[in-house]
Amino acid sequence: MKLNSIIPKVHNTFILFAAISILIFSSSIAQAENWGVATIQSTHSYGSTIPIASGTIGYLQKNGKTSKKYIADDTRNTRVSSVLNNLKNNDVLIINTHSNAMQFGAGSSGVEWADFYNYWGTRKPPPKLGLVIIHGCIFSRDSQGNDILATDRQIQDIRKSLNADAIISFNSKVNPLVGRISLHQLIVGILKGHKIASLIHGRNLRFLVDSQIDRDNVTLADLTTQQQFLSDPGGGNLRESILIVLDASGSMSSQGRIEKARDAARRVLQGITAGGDTEVGLITFSGCGHVKVAAEFTTDPQKIIAILPQIRPSGGTPLATATAVGKKYLREKSRGAKKRFILLTDGKESCNG
Repeated sequence: MKLNSIIPKVHNTFILFAAISILIFSSSIAQAENWGVATIQSTHSYGSTIPIASGTIGYLQKNGKTSKKYIADDTRNTRVSSVLNNLKNNDVLIINTHSNAMQFGAGSSGVEWADFYNYWGTRKPPPKLGLVIIHGCIFSRDSQGNDILATDRQIQDIRKSLNADAIISFNSKVNPLVGRISLHQLIVGILKGHKIASLIHGRNLRFLVDSQIDRDNVTLADLTTQQQFLSDPGGGNLRESILIVLDASGSMSSQGRIEKARDAARRVLQGITAGGDTEVGLITFSGCGHVKVAAEFTTDPQKIIAILPQIRPSGGTPLATATAVGKKYLREKSRGAKKRFILLTDGKESCNG
């Protein structure tokens, strides 16, 4: 059963459903401008160049919409400042450095990396970068003999100074795929959860790729006839998020209102396939200032169906507060590309909202 067959889509209006008013709206954010790619690539200390930042980067997705396809420029022979001067809002910045660059040692890569760090001392980066990828290869090892990323204070400072949708750092030294692969293939490996990478920060960023990684054998498969969505752990890898905000105030106890609200919520939940691409959460409110997350977002609607009989009406109706809390929760905690807010209430504010 589809949700559309249960409740009609309306925006910013109340509709009568038995004795209950239901408010439904879809939440969306304006699409970002087209994304470009700026690349800083340096040469390895012993002379070989790992072509990690050259070639096709693929399609970047922002809020469910695909931007243009861009090519990452190989700029290992270009001064860092000339690349940074051309950065614009929502651009992708790839900082591709190797051993001595991470350690700020001698050699061209060390000079380039230091130049990048010093650049921010006199100039401000764009207000918003789309994706920042910091790539470093060093020869340090932990107690188990595994290669580890540098933790230099200056590198951490750079991470803190960049305002980006996602910041990814990784070490190609421990990546069995490094050799002749394109950047978008490597990103697939990062976003599929391999230990070669560390996701420093992620928001609603998606990457549409034309290749994928076999998680067991760590091999690449060509998907020229099929495309697949991958998302960072910060969000955006589900089709839809639905938040049900249910009025459990004292006024809902009369005329069977709470039963009708439970029934309306149950019908919405029964239209969602367990384990599918839709997640749902539940917030209840009863008593002024008492708004509760009864169930966090889940792809198993049965978990919330089991909670519904336990909801008992009492107290005042903090309608305005519950609506504000619900919108904030939906905006910050959901992972769906499309967001839907369903308010089940008798519509009577009683808490001076």
